[in-house]
Amino acid sequence: MATIDRVRAILAADTVVRTVENTYRPVLNGTRRRIEKCGATVFTYEVLDGKQVGERGRSEFPKARDVVEVTDERVTWRLGRDDHTVTFERAV
Repeated sequence: MATIDRVRAILAADTVVRTVENTYRPVLNGTRRRIEKCGATVFTYEVLDGKQVGERGRSEFPKARDVVEVTDERVTWRLGRDDHTVTFERAV
């Protein structure tokens, strides 16, 4: 399966993911999000816990060259031009 298809499977609509590590915004580590929609370039979500519970947001979908690692349950990608990364995993 292609890299982006594997990422899309993890970030599919109605999936709950947990932020394992966000080196740019560590305050998000451990928080869960429900993916509402995953489009070609962005995905939308609702925050399920933490200070931002109930808030909705959107993030850019990673490009294949930015994906550091992807498994059936977890994905890590680079954020922007810095050395920051974010890792999401499917929540149980």
